Amino acid sequence: PFQEIISQPHREQHFTVYGYLYFLRPADLAALDRYEGYPRTYKRYTVNVVLDDGTEYPALVYEMTEETKAARNGMAYPEEYRILCRNGARLRKIPNSFTRKRKQNHE
Repeated sequence: PFQEIISQPHREQHFTVYGYLYFLRPADLAALDRYEGYPRTYKRYTVNVVLDDGTEYPALVYEMTEETKAARNGMAYPEEYRILCRNGARLRKIPNSFTRKRKQNHE
């Protein structure tokens, strides 16, 4: 896990996020932007993350635009996406909120 630090005017948020950091080349970033639908579907910003060993790195975060959030209001994520996330989390031994939510909803 690593800590994500988001600096905002008048406040700072610290929380733990499980995942992996990837070092990207400019061509990788361009391909990722296209895949994520940046800037129409997702906006992109940089946050600082602190690894368990204290090492700090800048990291890109994609977040749905307000328009996308409004359009998706109440819509479930496609099952294919949920499977992809669940399998990736299992492969990397990352806690997965999709798995937890799905189990809770079916109990």
